[in-house]
Amino acid sequence: MMNSDKAKCAFMHRLGDMANAEKVYFDMFHRALCADVYIEAALDDCRAYFGSENIPEAVTDSTVADIAYIRYKLDTDQHQRPYGLKSLSYSEGTVSKSEAYATEQELDTHIENILKKYSRFRVVRGRVGNENAE
Repeated sequence: MMNSDKAKCAFMHRLGDMANAEKVYFDMFHRALCADVYIEAALDDCRAYFGSENIPEAVTDSTVADIAYIRYKLDTDQHQRPYGLKSLSYSEGTVSKSEAYATEQELDTHIENILKKYSRFRVVRGRVGNENAE
């Protein structure tokens, strides 16, 4: 069974310096950072992917934490810029700077790629038709 407390701890570990992360988040959104919101969003992503309220036991706490971190990055990156920073390069000699930005779709695809290894647990529902034999 999924332990959301362990997932929350792993998510907070991914944030790094919690005091700084909480300060930056508060400065950005004018509210306290609540890790439970991101864990619940990650669990919702899992439920949607699997097509069931029950998340398979094979899904690890760190998988949920990874998804929660992506959701966090989506929120913070989109607040700073229309799209999140994907890569940044800088050279000194003749001063050159290059930035590339990730789209929301790319980050959503990253979530699906994380869950793809659990695809065998997806619930497939078909449409049941009523056959009338006349």
